[in-house]
Amino acid sequence: MANEYYLRDYALTQEPNDFIAIVVSKGTASLEDLVQMMVQRDSSLTSEDIQVVFEKMRCAAKALLDQGFRVTGPLAVVDPNIQGVFYGEGDAYNPQCPQSAARRHAQPSVREGVAGHSGV
Repeated sequence: MANEYYLRDYALTQEPNDFIAIVVSKGTASLEDLVQMMVQRDSSLTSEDIQVVFEKMRCAAKALLDQGFRVTGPLAVVDPNIQGVFYGEGDAYNPQCPQSAARRHAQPSVREGVAGHSGV
């Protein structure tokens, strides 16, 4: 099934005939929706097994991000990121400091999936 979209002027060029497509979302599918579709398509898979695999994948991604790796997975590409203001050249990221920890985050689309997990 094709995505629905509409065209909008492309503001980055001066060309009057340049447009970009804006995809119209059908809503949001949850992890449970994804798991149920996988179970329906392959009856040898159980919901519990699939959820364990996703949990292990989230934990592994978190561990790799903590080591500074970019994680390319089946659902997203996640880059390690440190955001915010550093107060002078001597300021450094410290995961034990709440102000510093607030600066570091994953991309918003996967923040919930990798937050709070450690180890594999």
